Amino acid sequence: MARRSTIALVPAAGALVVWIIFAVAAGAAFRGMEGTAAWLNAAAPLGILAVAVALLMIAGEFDLSVGSILGAAGMTVLLLTRHFGWSLWPAIGAAFALSALLGAANGWLVVRTRLPSFIITLGTLFIVRGATIGLTRQWTGRTQLGGLDGVPGYASAQALLASDLPGGLRVSVLWWLGAALAGAWVLGRTPAGNWILATGGAPAAARNAGVPTDRVKVSLFITTALAACLVGVIQAVRFTGADALRGEFQEFRAIVAVVIGGTLLTGGYGSVIGAVFGALIFGIVQQGTVMAGIDADWFQVMLGGMLVVAVISNDSVRRRLLARPAAPAPAPSDPAAAGRDAPDAVTAARGRTPDAQRVRADETGNAEPVLAAHDVTVTFSGVLALDRVSLALHAGRVTCLLGDNGAGKSTLIHVLSGVLRPAHGEVRFDGRPVQLTAPGDAIELGVATVYQNLALAPLMSVWRNVVLGAEPVRGRGPGRRIDREAANAAARAGVRTLGIGLENLEQPVGTLSGGERQAVAIARALRAGARVLILDEPTAALGMRQQTHVLNVIAKARDQGLAVLLVTHNPAHAWPVGDAFVVLRHGRVAAVRERNATDAADIARLMAGG
Repeated sequence: MARRSTIALVPAAGALVVWIIFAVAAGAAFRGMEGTAAWLNAAAPLGILAVAVALLMIAGEFDLSVGSILGAAGMTVLLLTRHFGWSLWPAIGAAFALSALLGAANGWLVVRTRLPSFIITLGTLFIVRGATIGLTRQWTGRTQLGGLDGVPGYASAQALLASDLPGGLRVSVLWWLGAALAGAWVLGRTPAGNWILATGGAPAAARNAGVPTDRVKVSLFITTALAACLVGVIQAVRFTGADALRGEFQEFRAIVAVVIGGTLLTGGYGSVIGAVFGALIFGIVQQGTVMAGIDADWFQVMLGGMLVVAVISNDSVRRRLLARPAAPAPAPSDPAAAGRDAPDAVTAARGRTPDAQRVRADETGNAEPVLAAHDVTVTFSGVLALDRVSLALHAGRVTCLLGDNGAGKSTLIHVLSGVLRPAHGEVRFDGRPVQLTAPGDAIELGVATVYQNLALAPLMSVWRNVVLGAEPVRGRGPGRRIDREAANAAARAGVRTLGIGLENLEQPVGTLSGGERQAVAIARALRAGARVLILDEPTAALGMRQQTHVLNVIAKARDQGLAVLLVTHNPAHAWPVGDAFVVLRHGRVAAVRERNATDAADIARLMAGG
């Protein structure tokens, strides 16, 4: 929690420094209530936009169309009321509906085309702004419309959206405060916030963990569009008119405010409260330059300078976050002895002798498999990746899937985990054919997959990663939030069960060792009540001690009754824990061996093509 709070401390300190500078330069007028109200009122419209833009940028996307949607929303209200005779509230409702539709279109195009959102929304910016200008000029002969105060419903809209508060403040400041509190609640306390962080920090990993990343992104694009509409409607009501060009450059100012607030341009890390302080800095500088008598041209210079400093600072923060803390010095040991101890450690974790292992494999080998692939065939652009492959995974057994790079191992586990759908053949769970159309389908059945990339978001904390996709919650409806106590307890129990003593669960996963990250990924898989555990190259790029630890974890999972599939290209890692061995070669099953009918040398020979 302390680490998350630090994100907002830096922009808060920056806002204080900027305020002090202008308090000295602009004098008493800036420090008084009137001056304070001036920079708060100036910051409020940008602040509302910045809250929504921050959430979208944390999810790894940009929306350059918010400025044009802002102008279109205000003009929609004026056209419907002054030109087509609508009353005000139905016109406002239509503006929000149009904005939501534009946001949904942005999101749909981004997730369908997989093109950069910067390009998609830049195109939308020109389309919406051009259409606003063209249609307004065609229907009215002008690009500016007024007279909204004579429309039925104006008095109630003015009271709600554009009234003045004591001290010279505008009601838009309260709208800004409400948006900030709602955004901070969503990001910091709800499952949706966890999904936003994971979607921006590791989108492929989030999808593999069952997070609906496409839905998250589309929802956030709709949110930014609705925020832009709110600002456009507030300004139209306050000024009793609209301009087709209103909102120009607001998209860039919102991004600047969010970056100054500490959000990384690459996504996965940031804060709504930080974005609030970023907007506050913008308002202070904008009004401070005027009150201090500084030429307005220098405002852009100061804004650009703050952006550059913020980007450099944020990159430095990211590097510090991922810096591994110093570990205590290990006890002296003999490296050769560590290597000799590895098989013995695995055997101890299994809790039985090799003879007992073989008896158990024989006894369970004829049972109904928990998960099975039957005659699975997969092609990519006409290239055969899997050719009629069959595989069965039984409870309480470790099945090792071996093969060189390109043999088809990853393709097969993608089929079993719902990432890919086979062209032919079927997947069965407890003997029943199942349709796995997405990773979430497999997770619901109890199939947990730990991919080679671990499906972890490096900038997210240990506890957030462990509960990702299956967050424990309290409450219902809009008040539904993550149960932090239960989440921390689950994370601590999970990593300790697997032999990792992590005390700081707020520590970013990117700072952990390879073995520790494997344990976190497996802890998340097991926490979801898995019956099948699929591990893709879990010992790759690990040292001897970490490899031994991971093999121990695999043995413990099998002893808990799980059906385990260990995917590896290294027979030396498969033999200590394996009960059955399947060798893939060029997308076909080359050999199937039970442990009691083979030995380590035979497995190595089969791997080598013998």
